[in-house]
Amino acid sequence: MHVNPGSFIIVFSSLYKIFLLFSLLGLNFAKVTIISP
Repeated sequence: MHVNPGSFIIVFSSLYKIFLLFSLLGLNFAKVTIISP
């Protein structure tokens, strides 16, 4: 199975962006729940 490194980098970067987005949303949600009980 030959995998194109370019496509792997694109998939990895998109997954990384999704992970960052979810982590930022989680942090904001945690801040809101902690600030307003």
